[in-house]
Amino acid sequence: MRLAALRECPSAFGETAEQAAALHPADWEARIARSCAPGRQILAVAADRDNGEFVGMLGGCIDSERDRPELLVPVPDGALWAMVWGAYVRPSGRGRGLADQLHAAVHRWAADEARVEWIGLDVVETNTRTVAFYRRNGYASTALLRPYAKDPTLTETVMVRPLRRDPESP
Repeated sequence: MRLAALRECPSAFGETAEQAAALHPADWEARIARSCAPGRQILAVAADRDNGEFVGMLGGCIDSERDRPELLVPVPDGALWAMVWGAYVRPSGRGRGLADQLHAAVHRWAADEARVEWIGLDVVETNTRTVAFYRRNGYASTALLRPYAKDPTLTETVMVRPLRRDPESP
């Protein structure tokens, strides 16, 4: 599914399909294990109930687990935050609310397990459909802009949203 995402939406991700395809199976296993570290990272996936095919994914990681040190989000000093990464839903899964469900799962993880106060992400500004999706899910654009690593003619905007923890959580 990751390779499909990279091929269909190359400007939405920090790596290319060629880079990902060149990874050894052990590297993929290490990525999956890292993405499921309790309280540190999450990889939420959605599967088609009829055929079991994965149709959607979304990851999240706390700030200390990000893979590029320049990926920072503007939050109040001392605030704990997490970053959303790898959002993708296959065309066959679109229009069914899967992206909203994946975001809800990552937001619950961020608030209740990772116990962060903010969640943020980078998105290429010209990806207006995705920007609108994030706005609909409570994110606001910040003044922080950065050149897109794969194409410096494009600009990424940083979006954030505050999280409220469940008062019943320990």
